Amino acid sequence: MGACRAYQLVVSFMLLLSKATAQENANNDPSSYYHKQLTCDKYDEEGCSVYRHINHSPEHTIPLKRHVLHGKHSVLQMAVRNHELFRNGKVSYAKRGEGVFGSIGYNKGHHGDKGSSHIHDKRYVNLRTPKKSDIEKYIPIHGTKDSLYVGEIRVGSPPQVVRPIFDTGSTNLWVVGESCKDPSCLRVAKYNPRRSSTFRLLQNPLKIHVKFGTGEIEGYAAQDTISIGDIHIPRQNFAVVESEQPGGSEENIFDKINFEGIVGLAFPEMSSVPGVPVFDNIAILKNMKHKEFAFYIGESDEESKLMFGGVDPDCYEGEIKLFPVVREHYWEVKLDAVYVGSEKICSDEDNQYLIFDSGTSLNTIPSDYFDRFMSYFKNKICNGDFEDYPTITYVINGVKIKLEPHQYMMKYKDTCTPAYMQLDVPSEFGNAFIVGSNAFMKHYVTVFRRGDGRQPSMVGIAPSKHT
Repeated sequence: MGACRAYQLVVSFMLLLSKATAQENANNDPSSYYHKQLTCDKYDEEGCSVYRHINHSPEHTIPLKRHVLHGKHSVLQMAVRNHELFRNGKVSYAKRGEGVFGSIGYNKGHHGDKGSSHIHDKRYVNLRTPKKSDIEKYIPIHGTKDSLYVGEIRVGSPPQVVRPIFDTGSTNLWVVGESCKDPSCLRVAKYNPRRSSTFRLLQNPLKIHVKFGTGEIEGYAAQDTISIGDIHIPRQNFAVVESEQPGGSEENIFDKINFEGIVGLAFPEMSSVPGVPVFDNIAILKNMKHKEFAFYIGESDEESKLMFGGVDPDCYEGEIKLFPVVREHYWEVKLDAVYVGSEKICSDEDNQYLIFDSGTSLNTIPSDYFDRFMSYFKNKICNGDFEDYPTITYVINGVKIKLEPHQYMMKYKDTCTPAYMQLDVPSEFGNAFIVGSNAFMKHYVTVFRRGDGRQPSMVGIAPSKHT
């Protein structure tokens, strides 16, 4: 064998060995495993715009219960009230990342900025705010969460049961403390830090003061053991509510929501309580292979659930399509268009995005398009089958997501109305549309998947399978 041939064989052997070693390292690399979970269905000039989710069962499942505040038809009443306000020239708004839930309106110019620690000012965005001449027609939104899905968590040692909202529209963890003596606090389960051997008071910030359009919350930052199902999180930072006040509004939001707590599931960028947010802690402590969670809202309380680390394949039909998140703040994706029937209601020239908010009951439409949207529902026959109403279609990166009339229309006695409300989220990013728990997620399993550095964070959608 010549020296040249021997050299070629050695080089070939080293290349094969290098590939085998790289493959073995990739197989043992959790991030590589995470990367292999998806395949791309559609590319555009910026890369993959639609991914396909690969089935894997959840690692942990939390049962959810529907929490209705004002009787069986509260969501309908909320929509009707919002529509009346808009007809009377009032435009509802919510400032990005502000308010206790991340989606209840607050305007610093209206309500002042005094307080020990304003969570609003920590993530300031340049806003497209209303002119002074128009200010009378802008009102802070209220009651977006009249019908909610709550789960059970346990706080402290020994554990104290709290039933909070699991909210993709905010990041902080809040619980109502036993020192809160306001009337709205007296109707709910409260956390008593003096009964917990693992409680610790945090010094920075010592006090948290949240002021927004329909109320104020004051409290303090704390640390304790939190359990969600079989997931135990030691030393989780959170906020303890000491006071709930209406803040000068005509309506006390806390009287409406029976506020017991919130588990925020949005991105860390929105967090105002120091430390690691709940979902990030779960992913770290459980070494989750699949850094994702999913909501299934069933037709009965017994079916609804929050799944961590995967999705139960019995909950959905077809394939889960995943869409890249455009900003890691809310769970928001690029929106191409919204159609009512065959008519497009938004402009191709506008920047639009779609926020998936499990803590909001209804879907929302910006004020620029709301008149036109509601015109499709006038003079229709109000009966139980809704045959006279159009299909609503969201187009996300070319994929059509449809809501049929029986899925979005609500009827009570002689009143028929779409499960939509007018809401502006003024910002430099364009117009925000929101889809919520009752009016969208009840019909679509929704997956929230964190990025891994090579693939972006994504929101996944598939039609729900109801028994």
